[in-house]
Amino acid sequence: MRTLLQSLLLLLLTGISSASVSISSPANGSTVGTTARVVASTTTGVTMRIYVDNVNVYQVHANNLDTNVSLSVGSHTLAIVAWDSAGTSSTARITVTASSSGGGTPAPPPSSGSGITVSSPASGATVSSPVHFVASQTGAVAMHIYVDYQLSYNVNADHLDTSLAMGSGAHNVTVQSWNQAGTVTKNSFTISVSGGSTPPPSTPSGAKVYSSMNKMSGWDSCDTCSGGGNVSFSKTQVSDPADSTQFFIGRGDAWAQALWWLRLGNNTSISHFVLEMDQMMEVPSASFGLEFNVNQVLNGKWYKFSTQCSFGWGIWQVWDAANSHWVKTTVPCTRPQAMTWRHLRLEYERSNGQDHFISIGIDGKTYPVDMRFYPQPVSYTNGDFGVHFQLNGNADMIPYSVFVRNYNLTVW
Repeated sequence: MRTLLQSLLLLLLTGISSASVSISSPANGSTVGTTARVVASTTTGVTMRIYVDNVNVYQVHANNLDTNVSLSVGSHTLAIVAWDSAGTSSTARITVTASSSGGGTPAPPPSSGSGITVSSPASGATVSSPVHFVASQTGAVAMHIYVDYQLSYNVNADHLDTSLAMGSGAHNVTVQSWNQAGTVTKNSFTISVSGGSTPPPSTPSGAKVYSSMNKMSGWDSCDTCSGGGNVSFSKTQVSDPADSTQFFIGRGDAWAQALWWLRLGNNTSISHFVLEMDQMMEVPSASFGLEFNVNQVLNGKWYKFSTQCSFGWGIWQVWDAANSHWVKTTVPCTRPQAMTWRHLRLEYERSNGQDHFISIGIDGKTYPVDMRFYPQPVSYTNGDFGVHFQLNGNADMIPYSVFVRNYNLTVW
């Protein structure tokens, strides 16, 4: 069954629009700078979002918005979507070209202060990852943190206290709040992150490694069983690039998914899992996300370590099996460059009767997750364990492939 979110995004991406959303800036077809000012309003909406090339980059709980968005050089489609209190959406779209030499209406400097108190981190500070954020504003009903113009955290309260994993280097940060009347307040500043991550822990000498699982026989697959619609898909061993396995998802129903899984055996003694792989994507913009998973069934409980890089949300999510829903981590998920190898390392453990999501590693940097959930009850106790891999399509179902090599699972 399609979720409300999927329905809203489907309306956005399949061409349904309404004149009730008005975009004042930038003009359709104009040339803008790589930081562009976006001004829009709606006659009936209570929530508005900005999508750049189908990716949500900004949200406000009001009937108007005025903010800056970051654009790479080139042509972009901007969609402004507004929802009313009943959940009905209206959309307006424009196309702009971002130029490093600027153009169009200059973006105003971000507002600062005006009531938001940021206790941590200090403006201009050099800090380590994860970065501890503490902020508040009297009268606020919602607060967001934007890191490099991407929404990284939100809470419906007049204060926030959280930690975000951030890569090394300089970052632009905006803490933004809304009051009951929809008035927006911002506090923008820069920080520098040193280190950006912690090194992965060492693997014990007695661990067992299942190497190059992508080349093993015994993989099963499906489309509709993953909860989506019908779609074409395939798994093929290829010599180019780099003796890898090509996982492909083609045309099909909007938001369809292709799922592959491999059972590795029966072992009730293992409780620690490290999943690693090199992966490379064709057409990264065609994917709403990729899902990686390690499974273990033990004593009538299904320990389901599902981890999803949700490009559409710009964040990594993990699976709360007992309550059957995704939970956002603080680890950012960015679309990779097309046809560029990226190394992933995901670590989990079964601990005190719970799924413990330990960390997410990307190209040698390890970001702590440390989230725990209870497993899903099941009616069998066979002790099986294995892995699965899933490609998620978007509303347009543009075909794409993910090439995988060195798909290894280490257990102990």
